[in-house]
Amino acid sequence: MGLWGVGPASSWPFAFDPEEGLSDTVPAEEAELIAAAEELAAPAPIAPPSLPAGYILAPIDSLRTLYAPRDPAASGRDVRTIHPSEVGADIVVSGTFHDGRGPVGPVISGGRWLTSGVWPHGRGGVAVLANGEIRIGYYPDAREASVRAAFEQPGVPLQEFMGGGALILEGGKAVSSEDLETRQRFRGGASAPQFEATARHTLIGIHSDGRAYLIVETNSLRLADLQADLLRAGFTDVVMFDGGNAFGYEDRDRTLFGRLAGEYPPELSDAEVARLRGRRDVALTGFAIRTAPR
Repeated sequence: MGLWGVGPASSWPFAFDPEEGLSDTVPAEEAELIAAAEELAAPAPIAPPSLPAGYILAPIDSLRTLYAPRDPAASGRDVRTIHPSEVGADIVVSGTFHDGRGPVGPVISGGRWLTSGVWPHGRGGVAVLANGEIRIGYYPDAREASVRAAFEQPGVPLQEFMGGGALILEGGKAVSSEDLETRQRFRGGASAPQFEATARHTLIGIHSDGRAYLIVETNSLRLADLQADLLRAGFTDVVMFDGGNAFGYEDRDRTLFGRLAGEYPPELSDAEVARLRGRRDVALTGFAIRTAPR
């Protein structure tokens, strides 16, 4: 039997004995050269996007949706009261906009269609495919077939999805006020209350480095300034979900809550505030996120 190789046998990094066959013993000097070559070939660490002070930024390794009425982990609770350790996550953060009837957009969790939401029209959403790819984009209406057609790939179904968000960056460009009002049905477009002060809203974005990131802005910027910051940092597609009263964020080191200043006495717990507000201001949806190493 012949052997495939390049160069004289004396140059091969293997010892060959016709009686013993091919050995995987590599001389020490050549082992060092191989190790050095592998180190050079390894991809360089990706620097995180550069955003001004006042942003929380977390690279996403995996994401799953939480829907309180149907998720065993939530058991009908305000999503903001779930600790990350309860759902095997590093971060739990509140999800999409809602009214007194429920979330405004569709939710898929674990591959199951849980709700179409209460508003039938299209908006921005975040999708996780069965292969782990995270995609952000627009869906034309809240029917299951329409959502799946907008995000799925042949042979790669949706595993997680949350809609009802505001698509504020699309294809590397800022989405216009007209688009927000006419295509996404935010009354008043960029002048809607959600966009006058963007602090403590949940944002999920795809960066030009190919990674997905969780973004929280705490400076209460107007939408145009938020869009400008995100574009300068290299984000191409970003969807913004609920904030204000319904916002909540918890990782292993800190908790942020979206209650308005002076709205309730500061000694009240989050759970007590949620009970006093009633169902309308309870965070019914959220994300359980495992972060990627930097």
